Amino acid sequence: MSPRHPADVPTETPTRKTETLMGKRLPVLLLLLAVPLAAPASVAAQKQGDQTRLVFTMSAGYAFGRDLWAVGSQPVFLGGLDLYSLQRDLRGTWTAELGATYFRTPGLGFTFDLTFIDIATEDSCTLLSNSGSIDNAATCASIDAAATSALSTAISAGILLRAASRQAVSPYLRVQGGILLVSRSTTEVTGNYINADLEPVYVPIYPTEGSSSVSAQLALGAGVTIPISKAYHARIEGRATTFGLPVVTGPTDFQGILPPTETKYMTQFSILVGIDLVLEKKHGRRY
Repeated sequence: MSPRHPADVPTETPTRKTETLMGKRLPVLLLLLAVPLAAPASVAAQKQGDQTRLVFTMSAGYAFGRDLWAVGSQPVFLGGLDLYSLQRDLRGTWTAELGATYFRTPGLGFTFDLTFIDIATEDSCTLLSNSGSIDNAATCASIDAAATSALSTAISAGILLRAASRQAVSPYLRVQGGILLVSRSTTEVTGNYINADLEPVYVPIYPTEGSSSVSAQLALGAGVTIPISKAYHARIEGRATTFGLPVVTGPTDFQGILPPTETKYMTQFSILVGIDLVLEKKHGRRY
């Protein structure tokens, strides 16, 4: 296999196009899925009104992507000195949640949630100089459009404020805090090139001291619940979640050196569609 020249590096792969289309279409599909769930409840369910005291929720949704970190000029020496422009972004990805809410009054509930999210990133690399090093060009090309992901978990608790609890459509606001456990490094960057023996040579641009991180998390949400039977409600919610991830803050003298890092707090928006299982009602009836 012969190394690729920067001019031969494709600017967009079929895989990347597919991921982009999925990222744009998935929120729309979730909203379409919510339409039948949000259909008007039966007349009997509307007359009963919502006096729920204990609810278990299962939700799934889409978390939108955003920028994470960028380094404008990173020196790399592989048979010649070149400069890389590096960037890492959070990709749009799936999220799922299991939750429980206890309503002390019809309008005030206490929540506990376990959230799973795929912390997915995509890198970009641009060669800012041309020393003539084929290995430099190939290493940058291997980083460009590289995508990685890992399942992460958030544990949180908070309050839920509900209005019109006895009506067919009940809007609510959610405020909760907790911790986010991320099971991967968000600062490590590694490229590769093919040597004369047709073997891959891996080049650590930014090594890392650890492969996981923990940060505080704050979530604000707004949504509606709609009864679809006596024991089940549909739920649609938009949420803004603020959390911290380690990011690279600047270049190193050469590749292979631990980069300067810090924890960057950012906000990610998501759409969740779920089903509530009603276990208990205020007047004592159980399901």
